[in-house]
Amino acid sequence: MKNEFIIKGNVTEITVISKTYGKHIVLIDTSDLPKLEGKLIGARAKGTKHHIKIYFYVMLNGKSIQLHKYILGYYGNEVIDHLNGKPSDNRNKNLKITTHAENSKNRKVNNYESNIIPALLIEIKWKKSIQRWEARKMVYGKFYQKRFKTKHDAIIFFSVAEPKAILRFIK
Repeated sequence: MKNEFIIKGNVTEITVISKTYGKHIVLIDTSDLPKLEGKLIGARAKGTKHHIKIYFYVMLNGKSIQLHKYILGYYGNEVIDHLNGKPSDNRNKNLKITTHAENSKNRKVNNYESNIIPALLIEIKWKKSIQRWEARKMVYGKFYQKRFKTKHDAIIFFSVAEPKAILRFIK
């Protein structure tokens, strides 16, 4: 499917529609628009079971190249950090060539309703095999867990330790 380009001053919005990942608006600097003329831009998921983001690519000579790398013209070994945590924002001011370790420090946690949530998500569920309540907290994509005899203890422990946490109960 062809992409739609809407120029809004210095920023251009590109509509990317994927059968698998839906409709997305990608931002680029209008000055980078000539680089993308006649090229198809698509979407692809990247990440782990608990941290998935949609990244965008451009097709060039039958190969897909990550859009942010193509825009910067960088194909080295380091990674490109989206400073605001949004892979759909490929404006030059949002892209920085950095190390993998530095990029990991800036990682945001994926949310089920929107793209980004606060750093903490807590899940509480009953583990029948061990007859305990398991509470897991996710901080910037990494899980930590603790087990409790009662559901109440699990809730109290995390609500006191993490008052701004988002609680999610799993059946």
